[in-house]
Amino acid sequence: MEDVLKHNARVAAGKISGATGGTSAASKPVDCLTVAPGVRIRQDSKPLMNKLEREWFNNLGALASTKNLRAQAIRVKLANGLWFKVDLTCEIDGRMTCFEVKGTFAFRGGFENVKSAATLFQEWDWFLVWKKDGVWKSQKILP
Repeated sequence: MEDVLKHNARVAAGKISGATGGTSAASKPVDCLTVAPGVRIRQDSKPLMNKLEREWFNNLGALASTKNLRAQAIRVKLANGLWFKVDLTCEIDGRMTCFEVKGTFAFRGGFENVKSAATLFQEWDWFLVWKKDGVWKSQKILP
């Protein structure tokens, strides 16, 4: 970053000119530390996981057999215009494993989506996990 700032200062002082020999718009200094209005890249500032998903993520991370644990990193296409984002994915014993974490008040649509995904992607293991009375419960989703 310091090199960019030094370069910009030299351009502003006229020590570096554009390719045409004079000062051009391309050789004007660029302030890369200020945010331009109208952001070009959409970046969400909301947390990636809710409290329950974070807790299950931490439980999975503590297992020695878990590798490449990721939160909401995979989105699968269920139908034309219908996508499903998997809560957590990882490798367990060399096999891709997907987890859908549901709270106490789970809606029917969430179950249907994970069942559809399990049917379409049978080469992966799919699990529904929830917490009841402080204890984690899980169910393997069959295709």
